Amino acid sequence: MASLILQGYIQMFLKDLSASSLLSTKLLGRIPAIALRIYQSAELDQILGTTVAEVRQLLNCDRVVIYRFNPDWSGKIMVESTSSEAFSLFGQTISDPCLQTFWVEQYRNGRVSTIDDIYMADIDPCHVQFLETLGVKANLVVPILQNDSLLDDATLVSTTGASKRLWGLLIAHQCITPRIWQKLEIAFLQQLANHVATAIQKAELVEFSKQLIQSSVDGIVAFDGDCRYLAWNSAMERLTGVKDADVIGKCAFECFPFLREIGEDQYFHAALRGESVISTDRPYVIPETGHQGYFEGRYSPLVNETGETVGGLCIMRDITERKRTEDALRESKQQFRQSFDTAAIGMSIVALEGQFLKANAALCEMFGYTERELQSLSFYDLTHPDDLDTGVIYHNKLLAGELSHFHLEKRYRHKNGQTIWGLLSSSLVRDRQQRPLYLVSQIQEITQRKQAEELLKTTNAEMQAFFAAMNDLIFVFDREGHY
Repeated sequence: MASLILQGYIQMFLKDLSASSLLSTKLLGRIPAIALRIYQSAELDQILGTTVAEVRQLLNCDRVVIYRFNPDWSGKIMVESTSSEAFSLFGQTISDPCLQTFWVEQYRNGRVSTIDDIYMADIDPCHVQFLETLGVKANLVVPILQNDSLLDDATLVSTTGASKRLWGLLIAHQCITPRIWQKLEIAFLQQLANHVATAIQKAELVEFSKQLIQSSVDGIVAFDGDCRYLAWNSAMERLTGVKDADVIGKCAFECFPFLREIGEDQYFHAALRGESVISTDRPYVIPETGHQGYFEGRYSPLVNETGETVGGLCIMRDITERKRTEDALRESKQQFRQSFDTAAIGMSIVALEGQFLKANAALCEMFGYTERELQSLSFYDLTHPDDLDTGVIYHNKLLAGELSHFHLEKRYRHKNGQTIWGLLSSSLVRDRQQRPLYLVSQIQEITQRKQAEELLKTTNAEMQAFFAAMNDLIFVFDREGHY
């Protein structure tokens, strides 16, 4: 008799073992295939939709949902897969006080919740009532935890030394009858939740990268090994007037033949060889849109997860305005230099300390020095000693900001020792921060005028003395007889 009972137990054990083995093969064996489908999905909705559909099919339950937390720990049903017996919860925002006060912290620590029968489980009445409103008789809840140390500290926990963020929950519902959840089912859902968390994070990073690319003020393009465009952001549309739909999937040199004409193709191919290169001052003309100007391109290789170069990336900046400004500045400098060199009056650029930095031919001729000789001197060396103090006073007022410019008649000393007169006009040049840089001075020689004025003054004085010494009455009158 005992032998028969033992044989019965052995048969029951083998039957359970066989059923467990079949369940293990059915569930855990499907994880790699499901994970591959999840990782191949580029969009978040596709990832979540694939997950709930596969889980409900394998667990043969009434409803599977993915619930995403809001910052206040309420949440929204992002996707669901339901049987005909269960009603839809899709899109609902759900706030469960019991969940927020107790379960959130448990889920953040990686705990799994299993309820085989809501009426037999040791849970708060408020939670029972909440599950009743969802039509739930039993549920299996697994947290979706992301590895990310850069997110909000309030949602981070430490699990085996790694930072974890509670993104949401992967939930299986049994709605018609209670259900005893098997350990293999729990392990299956836990492993799948880990893959889902990684795929979600990848999708969010891809979406974040897209947003960065689209919000960039610089044009950003990506191209494959055949130079076909893979990405074309909104800044490129503004730069060229060409929409992304007109270029994606097409060869860059077929879309824009001028790229080969200006030699830009060499930078594309350099990026495909794994090099990072820069092209500058590149002219462009888009006949179809009338856009034209200059650009600067920064090329770098586009690599896959194994480090293999599979394409290229170019950050393209429109430098048309900068180029125009540079050309205008260059032209202005050329005009100033030409005016400086050929001016009929003496011109010089003087350091703040008074040394000559540049001097034109007229100034050199005025003082009898070569420009190289003048560059070893200062205005102190050329100023007549009797006029030096006055010149220093005006110079200091310029530096102090009390004057923007000044005009001054003063005496200078020629190289041969002679005294010459000059009308000095001087102004201070400042940088963008209003810091003094140097002085620009013009000196017009007025020696002959000063000599004539002195001669006139002397003549007038002599005439006054002559008239004063005479005893006769003298009249001066014009042709009409007016005195």
